[in-house]
Parts: sequence; C-alpha cells; structure tokens
Amino acid sequence: MADPSNAINSWQWDFNNDGTIDATDQNPSYTYSQLGNYSVKLIVFTGSFTDTLIRTDYISVNPVTGVEDEVNHSPEEFQLFQNYPNPFNPTTTIKYYVPEESFVNLKVYNVLGTEVAELVNEKKTPGLYELNFGGENIPSGVYVYRVKAGSFTASKKMLLLK
Repeated sequence: MADPSNAINSWQWDFNNDGTIDATDQNPSYTYSQLGNYSVKLIVFTGSFTDTLIRTDYISVNPVTGVEDEVNHSPEEFQLFQNYPNPFNPTTTIKYYVPEESFVNLKVYNVLGTEVAELVNEKKTPGLYELNFGGENIPSGVYVYRVKAGSFTASKKMLLLK
C-alpha cells in the first residue's frame, strides 16, 4: 500500500466494490444486507500519493441457519470470577455475582496476608458486578483477592508483572 514515510490523510472503503464509498474511517465497521461474496476496495491517500487495493471475494455472507431464544442464566449462588487479564499490568478486572441483597466486602492482600486495598465495603443488590484494580502503587508479585458476602467467602490469586 502507501509509502510508509508519508502520513495517510484519508481512507476510502468500497465494501461491495460498486463504486460507492461506504466508509472513510481507518478501521470501519460495515453491515452487509444481502447474501453473497463481496470484494473490498481500499483507497489510501497521503496527500501526494494514492494507492488502491482490491481484494476479490474477501467477504462472504451466508444465510442464518437457526436462531435460538436468549435465555437468562443468572447464577443462583454467590460467585467470584478469576480476574482478567492475569497476569496484569497496570490494571485488571474483577467480577463477582451477588444473587440476593447482601453486604459485600472485597479486599486485596499480598502473599504475607497484609491488606493492600479494600475495593468494596457496602450493601449490594442482586446482580453481576465488575471493577478495575490498579497495581500502579504496589510492587510486582502474587496477590489474593477475597470476597465476603453473608456466609459466602471466596478467594482467587492474581499476578502483577511490571
């Protein structure tokens, strides 16, 4: 494609190669409404140089073979999920599920058992909760996060790599 020494000024996408520009974003999304095979045409302009790439039969749209009703499979008990990403740097996501209104306490500990952070300490209504934990102010290492809600207690390990 275009000369890498020149900054790209514009992108033009013709997703079904019909001569109509369908998108002008670098990373566009496009919805096809007809079944079939489609060619994609990309035109890149740097200000002084234009380059065109055509990929023949690059996209294939097939008929739907079945549709299932979406079923809500809410857990019936407390759950603590593994954080992700794990290992992490600098942040990770922790999820937990509360099936009934409960007072929830979620803390992070180092391997010596010293509390590093208290992330949740409040009454929660039923639902799935997600929060981010940042390791910017703590050293690399293994940590344990623990949730207590009513009589439920669970712990998981996570690894911070800097």
